[in-house]
Amino acid sequence: MKSKFTAVLALALALSMFTTGYCESIQNKEIIISPGVKPQTQVKVVPRVIKPNVSTAPKAAAPHGQSTAPKPTVSPKPTTQAPKPAPKPVGPGKSFLGKQPVPVKYMQAPNPQSFQPIVKKDYHLSLPSNFCSDPLANLPGTDGPMLVRFKDDVLFMAVNVIDPTDTTSFNATQALPQFDQKTQIVKWFFGTQGQLECLASEYKGFYGESIIVEGKQVASGKTYELLFSFPKAQAFEYLPTVMYALNSFKPT
Repeated sequence: MKSKFTAVLALALALSMFTTGYCESIQNKEIIISPGVKPQTQVKVVPRVIKPNVSTAPKAAAPHGQSTAPKPTVSPKPTTQAPKPAPKPVGPGKSFLGKQPVPVKYMQAPNPQSFQPIVKKDYHLSLPSNFCSDPLANLPGTDGPMLVRFKDDVLFMAVNVIDPTDTTSFNATQALPQFDQKTQIVKWFFGTQGQLECLASEYKGFYGESIIVEGKQVASGKTYELLFSFPKAQAFEYLPTVMYALNSFKPT
């Protein structure tokens, strides 16, 4: 009875394996029956190998006169790399002299708009405006041949005419004051007619050091005097305007 049951069980297992595809041959199963123990069946399952689907259709024959050799493999074109940026030029090394100082601008050309044309009976003059205002502007009867501009005890200017024939002006024969302790620097002739004798001097007074520029010319029986005083520390600022004014002077 047991052997019959074992044979039926083995046949059922074999049919199940063939129908489900878990094995291919009955030779791959082993049935172990021990006395006094229920029969057990051990089946070795061979893993199913799935082959790739390969077409069995014959390849078409190559046309007559053409080779059936495989085509050469063409390697892909190498990718072109972007050009590297050119290195920046290296500037000159740091100078051992350090930072160069800013150049100082000397003797700036005067601006004609910084002058006021003065037309008097006795002379013509381009008056520099940086010598400030007329201290006698509010006094009546002062609009004579003399001209004065004043800022302080160092910065001032004056024009005087010594005329013995002048009977209307106050003290028409009085000369401008002299600076006795001045140190002469240079002397030259200047003016539109080249007859204005000019003298530049250094002067150290109670109010500080200054530059004194004087001009003198004799024409038509009159003596013309010009005087400019400005700080020595600002000589390069005021000297161009003084030279411009001296060169514009013209007696009438």
